[in-house]
Amino acid sequence: MFSGEYNLDQNIEEFAAQSFKNLSVEIEELQSYRDDPENKDFLSLKFGDLSSDGSAIVGKEGHLFIKDGANKWADQIKGLHPNLISSSDIYENLLKERLYKLSMKGIKYFHVIYPEKDVIYPELSPNLDGIVISEDRIASKLEQSKSNFLIYPRNDLLELKKYGYLFLKRNSHLNFFGGYFSALAVVKKMGFELPSLSQVKYKLYKWPDDLSLKFAPALVTTRPVLIHPGVESLLSEGISGGHVGKKLLHKNDNAITGERVLLFGDSYSWNPDAGLAKFLSFIFKEVLFVWNTKIDYFLVDEFKPDIVITESAERFHINPPVDVHQDD
Repeated sequence: MFSGEYNLDQNIEEFAAQSFKNLSVEIEELQSYRDDPENKDFLSLKFGDLSSDGSAIVGKEGHLFIKDGANKWADQIKGLHPNLISSSDIYENLLKERLYKLSMKGIKYFHVIYPEKDVIYPELSPNLDGIVISEDRIASKLEQSKSNFLIYPRNDLLELKKYGYLFLKRNSHLNFFGGYFSALAVVKKMGFELPSLSQVKYKLYKWPDDLSLKFAPALVTTRPVLIHPGVESLLSEGISGGHVGKKLLHKNDNAITGERVLLFGDSYSWNPDAGLAKFLSFIFKEVLFVWNTKIDYFLVDEFKPDIVITESAERFHINPPVDVHQDD
């Protein structure tokens, strides 16, 4: 984990230069939509304006944020959700149970929590608007356990944000650079290093943003998208056409180690911009990503990984999953 003041090493210099350059492209592109009838109303949105379904809200400097949804994120971040303590206790016990079960199989285990945009940019968040972020959030409670298998790169990203932008403006997800430094925190905890940022290649693609879709479906953003270091194969679509259950196998014959990883996660792992699964492929020969917050122990026995990782966005911890066991 990073700590203290940074020296402007090669990684930080690259981040500072490329991040602001890509932000300029993002801003200029948005201005080009000004005369487009489909997107004209989007450019007139004000701080605090909500999407029609109430799930997205306008913050400062043109940033969009998740508002609420089934996870009641706005309540969580202010410490007002009634289930914060009980869910935190359930999740902590779940993580300990996973560690025990997997260690009995000779498998290493890590749990990754991706910080929400409000946690890294509270000064821009309409969900806070001057209110201090509650440390009763589940991620904070879990972090206090100081478990050596838990990875929550909040402090890393907070220290980095003065050098460049880590989140897309109209998206709830980290951009390429935020994804890189979060993945770097993950692999460091596992005892590895990623290639330097200048060696990790990306291409610019036009892609819709998850939050601007709520306001202007025709809007897209040109953003850096990580070039996979090997090959990836879709093994199965999600259940009933959704995301949950999707399986992607990532292979890299030039990886640092021949170890295999089974990764259960969400969009922060899958994300084509800078998903954790792709970054892990620089290190591990095979990474099987399963879009789910549950561990499927049947799949663990079938795939026979050296390492199992569970990953989840911070807001989803309010609803602890129930793993799939052989004795169920």
